[in-house]
Amino acid sequence: MTRTSTKIIGVFSIALLSAIATAQNWSRPYETGLSEAKRGNWVAAREAFKEAIGHRGQDSDKASQVGLSITDRRPWRDGAPYSPNFAAAYCAFKAAANAPDVTTRRDFLALAIAEFKALIENRQESAESLLFLAAALSAAERSQEASQVQERLMSADQTKLFKVDREVIDFDDMRVLSSVLQGTGGVDTVGMSLPSADNPFGIVPALDYKFALIVGVSDGGHAFATADVDLIRDTLARHAGYAEHRITALKNPTQSEFQSATAALAESLPEGATVLVYFTGPARQTTEGRDEVGLSGGSWILKTDLYSKFVSRGASIFSFFQVDRRRESDGRVFGTDLPQAGRIVQCMGAAPGELATSVNYEDRMHGTYTAGFVQTLARMRNNRVAIGEFAWAVFDVVRKGGAGGAQTPTLPIYIGLGSTSRF
Repeated sequence: MTRTSTKIIGVFSIALLSAIATAQNWSRPYETGLSEAKRGNWVAAREAFKEAIGHRGQDSDKASQVGLSITDRRPWRDGAPYSPNFAAAYCAFKAAANAPDVTTRRDFLALAIAEFKALIENRQESAESLLFLAAALSAAERSQEASQVQERLMSADQTKLFKVDREVIDFDDMRVLSSVLQGTGGVDTVGMSLPSADNPFGIVPALDYKFALIVGVSDGGHAFATADVDLIRDTLARHAGYAEHRITALKNPTQSEFQSATAALAESLPEGATVLVYFTGPARQTTEGRDEVGLSGGSWILKTDLYSKFVSRGASIFSFFQVDRRRESDGRVFGTDLPQAGRIVQCMGAAPGELATSVNYEDRMHGTYTAGFVQTLARMRNNRVAIGEFAWAVFDVVRKGGAGGAQTPTLPIYIGLGSTSRF
């Protein structure tokens, strides 16, 4: 072997050993980060991923090589992407979710938001970064920005998005991610768990065009009606993407209070708004065949008054009624009086002739339909629920005994909307 050959081999060996040492420098803390994440030690995991970034700064969706010798060279972790920046941002997101106080939660949310945005601006836009950014923005009460990010995710070509290492993502979030990325590759919804100190079960990103009107009247109706208001309100905020300040909840309102509240809600609606209306209380049909619902003080209003102001604003309205549906002697029954205009879905919690029953749910008496409604939303955890799919799911829960089994919810009636319309 010549001196030149020996020198070349020596230089090559030094370079190889240097590359191997560098690989160990970034791979070891990265793998430590994954281990800490699996234990739920999000702050420690984040520190480990930051150490990996110090040795190898850029994320890559290409396979990396590791090994102690030429013969031992192999794809690192079976060809998984190298995503320390994404992982560090995700750990900040999860650290916020488990923060012991409001200040720590706010600080970690700010880090997560800034780092997810940096990835996107660095042309490393992934479905995961968009998803968690939307959730973090929503948790930081920046719902308009969250909506914009969600729309960006929904319109993205999934085949062209950056690929990240998903091993850092915990099981519950992976389940949500799987529901986001449908089998066809299309993005259908965004629902992301982010527990907080006052909401240990997490929230779904609120969308700024979603509003709700919940009315519970126990005067002249069922005693559980007002308790249902609280349960529905909390469920919509926690599991369905309705910001609390966009939910109008009325317990035993007088006609004047009802009119004032609905007028204010209608005035706040943006173009293209979605409004969910949930009524639980007394109901009847007049001799003229008009559906009416009862308010406090013995007053009655037309069912259509629940959403007429929203119709005039061009909103899509999804209405749900947990009421008694007694048949009159001439066959009349509440629910057969249908709107003639607007974009409205109408769902009934009981079949014609059935009464609204109650069930013990979460240590309180609630309407059977309400219990089925909230259980279904809690399972779906979705801020763009397809109404047809949802109605069938509620039907199954109620009829199979998950919410008492004593009623038969109806499938939706559509006016200007369809089964794939989302609320």
